[in-house]
Amino acid sequence: MATLITLDAVAHTREQLGTPGAEIWRTFFFSAPPGTRLPQAFRVEYAPGRVLRTHFHDVDEFQVVVAGSGRLGPHALVPGTVHFARAHTGYGPIVAGREA
Repeated sequence: MATLITLDAVAHTREQLGTPGAEIWRTFFFSAPPGTRLPQAFRVEYAPGRVLRTHFHDVDEFQVVVAGSGRLGPHALVPGTVHFARAHTGYGPIVAGREA
């Protein structure tokens, strides 16, 4: 079963990935126990222009764009875009727009 993290704990789970000016910020809301394929939920924020190379995950994944813009492969990303990736299926690259 996934663990629900309280809003108070969320503020303490925000992590920076990458170098300043090109970072990715990740905030976890639901965290699956290690070694499981249970649901999880997190928010990802990209620095403007940040590129995330084509990759895959070992679990099915939905992505919902809530702000900013960019591209996922040849497709435009705008608020309201929903993307589904099946486990072990590559997708990308993801390129954050200028106002990401």
